[in-house]
Amino acid sequence: MRSKHFFVRAINILIIAGALLYYNQVLSLHQQLDKANAAMAAMAAENTQSAQEGAASAQAEEGPYKDGTYQGSAQGFGGTVTVEITIEQGNLSGIEIVSAANEDAAYYNMAVQVLDSIAELQSAEGVDTVSGATYTSRGIINAATEAFGKAGKK
Repeated sequence: MRSKHFFVRAINILIIAGALLYYNQVLSLHQQLDKANAAMAAMAAENTQSAQEGAASAQAEEGPYKDGTYQGSAQGFGGTVTVEITIEQGNLSGIEIVSAANEDAAYYNMAVQVLDSIAELQSAEGVDTVSGATYTSRGIINAATEAFGKAGKK
């Protein structure tokens, strides 16, 4: 009987020791993961800062367009769409839709998303149309293209 109790206690001690070793390994892995996440966050912050500095220096440089305000018009879904762009220091500083009176409100509200893409790219070239509002967004893009053509290259 004593040997049976001894055997059961020995097994329990081995199980507890194994569980503690496993727990220790899991803690170690969590610490390593935390260190890796902290390193990745630091690298991401550094990359973001570098990108912001690069964007600031790019904005400080003169862009390819002539300064001024230019309008362009093109056919949208419901009629003519007119876009106005503002160029400062050779770069696009503002873009807005001046007129789209006959456009369907639902299509128009979806299509205005292309303005952000145009502003980001500093051009209407390569901007994709908005799915579900293809004709209206194409009208905005084409009108912006015409306005950029009027701004011309320096």
